[in-house]
Amino acid sequence: VPNDDPHRTDFDQADIRATIERLGNNGTVRFFVNGRASNDFRLNGNTLDARISLRPGENQVVVRAENSAGNDQDEVAIIFEPVRPTSQPPKVRITRPDRPNSTTSSQRADIEASLEYVSRKEDIEFRLNGQRLYDFDYRPQNGRLTHRIELREGNNRISIEVVNADGRDQDAVDIRYLSEPGPVKQPPTVEITEPA
Repeated sequence: VPNDDPHRTDFDQADIRATIERLGNNGTVRFFVNGRASNDFRLNGNTLDARISLRPGENQVVVRAENSAGNDQDEVAIIFEPVRPTSQPPKVRITRPDRPNSTTSSQRADIEASLEYVSRKEDIEFRLNGQRLYDFDYRPQNGRLTHRIELREGNNRISIEVVNADGRDQDAVDIRYLSEPGPVKQPPTVEITEPA
């Protein structure tokens, strides 16, 4: 074991089994992994068993037996190809407000966003009108970002950018704040009604 040569695997360990015939009581067995002798094997009767750690790429395993009549060896190449983790670029979507453009008469607005593959608050840039804000709340357990902001009169741009080792993503919304006009002020009027 393994029976194919070269043997390919995506596991970082391999089980080695070799059958050794006619070793006799005075025979010796030597075991090599990548050119280095190893005593990390079990010999039970005529069967050698070992579990080895593999390095990425080709690993050479040699089992050598010797007795008074001579020696023999067998070898196998094991190619370890680690599985690369799938790429998980971050994602962000502003969910509140739920439209890219909105208008409000309230000076405060609640912002909510749904994030994926973002594990740290430091990987988030939350901006209001180009100014970075740090006091938002982010819970990586559920990927939820929330923040209450103060709007200025007119258009307000809210953008959220996220980054991780696999990439970046961004979403933005515009909120137009129009304060409600107060009662219309009019100058007083005076009309003398007596004498008429």
